[in-house]
Amino acid sequence: EEDLVFCFSCCVYGSGQLKSDNFFSIGFNNWKKAIEKFREHQKTSYYEASYMKWLRKETLQESVLTQVNKQHKSEVEKNRENLTKIIKTIIFFGKQGLAFHFESKDSNNKGNFREFISFISINFDHELNSFVSRNLNANYLSADIQNEILQFLGSSIRSQIIDNVKENLFYSIVVDGTSDITTQEQISFCVRYCNSLLEIKEHFIGFFQDSNLNINFLTGQCYDGAANMSGEYKGLSSRIKEDSPSAIYVHCYAHRLNLALQESCESLKEEIDKIDRDCLANTLCISIRTFDFIFYTEILTYFFKIPNILSLEIQNINLDYSNMKELADSTVEKLNGLKSQEFYDQIWEVCLKKSSSLGVELPSIQRLIKKPK
Repeated sequence: EEDLVFCFSCCVYGSGQLKSDNFFSIGFNNWKKAIEKFREHQKTSYYEASYMKWLRKETLQESVLTQVNKQHKSEVEKNRENLTKIIKTIIFFGKQGLAFHFESKDSNNKGNFREFISFISINFDHELNSFVSRNLNANYLSADIQNEILQFLGSSIRSQIIDNVKENLFYSIVVDGTSDITTQEQISFCVRYCNSLLEIKEHFIGFFQDSNLNINFLTGQCYDGAANMSGEYKGLSSRIKEDSPSAIYVHCYAHRLNLALQESCESLKEEIDKIDRDCLANTLCISIRTFDFIFYTEILTYFFKIPNILSLEIQNINLDYSNMKELADSTVEKLNGLKSQEFYDQIWEVCLKKSSSLGVELPSIQRLIKKPK
């Protein structure tokens, strides 16, 4: 191999006039005068011309169209990143149950969502600030766009829940109705199932929407005790059992507890009605500052405290039937304990102390508790 050196720019981008230059034609190997000859070659006009061609070629490797496409792609990626930030903010508001409170553009306070985006973009995210301020016609901050995104998110979550239910086959439903502010009846629909890890899952699907679930895998149905829901012949539970005999109907325990407490309170109505609700403030104050009022209030406090524990446990999604029955039996046992003379004496002493501290006149003789029949 010969020990030669060539000029790259002259060989690739040079013209025919360079044939007499050793750096282009036959190569250079006079190493004693290498530095001197290199400097002389750099000063030649044809070297400068070829070198500039080389630089322009390196700089303009891509066509104008390619560069425009790259710029467009970069802008699209930035827009998607900023839109993702806005969507994540919407998810955060929805998860925390925060109201968006949209106001007009001319308002000083434009609502929770717009003000939050403005605060974050101005103080912490300049790219987002540029996006929402520059793209006034497409910044995805309008109320219609937010509602549409929320609908997409809700539809996606609902689809995932239904897919999970279908994957685990068997499920039960919890249905209840309530009237909204426009007195329109809204039917809430919840599903309850067990996943592959035997973990109980309970999810709200929506207000009376087609879930596209196979009714043959329905194993339980829970409603209130209204005739149109629990009726033996024409109720919803009986109609569903015609198509899915394994769908056991359960009267909602929370509703049953509410009915029991409501009926219990009716038995106290005569005593409560002794206080005239329509009397003047002074008369009402006098009625309240009596030993009877303090006594009944103390009794009711103990009475509602016990079933309140049951009420909270009933709403636990991990509660099963055996635990439910055990809690119900324990609640009944504790309520029966309120009929004992020991509990009555305890309440009587507490009421005497409270009455004394409040300056309320004490009864002369302690009442005897009536023995339960």
